[in-house]
Amino acid sequence: MLDVADQFCERNFPRNNITRIVVDNSLSNKTEMSFSKYAYISGDNTNFEFSGWQSGIDFIMKNYSPSYNDVCILVNDTVHQRNYAIGGDRYFDTFVIRRSSSVWPERWAAGYVDDFPTEASIFGFPVKKWIRSNFIAFNWSCVDLITPLVVPCEENSLFADDISQGFWRGDAPLSPNWKAYISSWLFGDEDPRFPEYRLKWIKHQKLSHENLNFFRKKSVSILSEHYLTVRLLRGGADIYDFNSFPKPLDRHLTPYYK
Repeated sequence: MLDVADQFCERNFPRNNITRIVVDNSLSNKTEMSFSKYAYISGDNTNFEFSGWQSGIDFIMKNYSPSYNDVCILVNDTVHQRNYAIGGDRYFDTFVIRRSSSVWPERWAAGYVDDFPTEASIFGFPVKKWIRSNFIAFNWSCVDLITPLVVPCEENSLFADDISQGFWRGDAPLSPNWKAYISSWLFGDEDPRFPEYRLKWIKHQKLSHENLNFFRKKSVSILSEHYLTVRLLRGGADIYDFNSFPKPLDRHLTPYYK
């Protein structure tokens, strides 16, 4: 994954110094090791990559003094494990920021942008598109907008007390179509009220007592992913989309992976 970030920097920010911080969520003890080209620190896997990345952001704030226009890149290990149906082997070649002006905006973020077929909402804020969480780049001016990276809410406000009542709380601050889209993605559940979305995650499973805790964590991670872009847009940040491939009209219905 470091090579993907390095190649992105070479394409978009040539002749700039790069500091690499590797966050390893598998390390149980607090670890911080610095080498000539990178730092290696332990992370927190409570909320998958978002809690891990928060460890990296905290490490930067503690040990460095980034300026507002320094670029921060968050990349996780799944960036090498995806074979997207319309991207294929050329997927990484699309990691180019295409700007209409030579002047960078005050706040910006870039990544591969996904979308819903219709606008949904989380916590009262509209959600139609978001930056995919396996690779996100932004200038340091955005840090105050997007931290903490893990969505700030209690799980008991989102999920039903028992799966006999379903997965989501009826009064969770999530729109019905957002719940339906994510239930399709995670569990393969098809809600007849929202036939416009039928995508299923490659690891989707029917909900059970055995996988309940995993899917709660995964749902908080998805919420964190969407809420990150919500906060960027509300803060006036420009969003640059790496996705230069055609977007077929049936992209929310056909299988996402080869």
